[in-house]
Amino acid sequence: MKSISMNFLIAVIILAGTGCASSSINESIVAIEREDSITNNMGGNNAMLDKIQALRYSQKSNNSSYSFTYQLNKKELSNDNKLLIARLVGQKKNSVTINIALAKGVNKIDQLALSMERAKKLRMYVDHFDSEVTIKYSPSLLINTMTIVTGV
Repeated sequence: MKSISMNFLIAVIILAGTGCASSSINESIVAIEREDSITNNMGGNNAMLDKIQALRYSQKSNNSSYSFTYQLNKKELSNDNKLLIARLVGQKKNSVTINIALAKGVNKIDQLALSMERAKKLRMYVDHFDSEVTIKYSPSLLINTMTIVTGV
């Protein structure tokens, strides 16, 4: 009877020890597989980011910027400048942003009033074109200037 209980006790110890060891090994294998998975995903993400960056570089920027200067106290640009604006705005399906700077004036009210008049004249001039035209007030530009950005 003593040998049976001794064999039983040894079997329980071996089984208990084997179970702990196997669960510890299993946890180690899971951790290693998790690290491999994370490394593979990072490599996949980096490859995807490289492809996106390559596409960005392959796309050429169609944005162009043109600057114009108003004569002192004038509400409209010269005829040569109007022809250039017509050519830029007249391109089919082209989005255009016109930035108008502060006009030179005696005080802020006169400056803003002249800037608004210039914007109204420009709006009347470009309204009949098919392009999408946005006119913005840009106080950061030099006084009496205007920029046109196409392809925005």
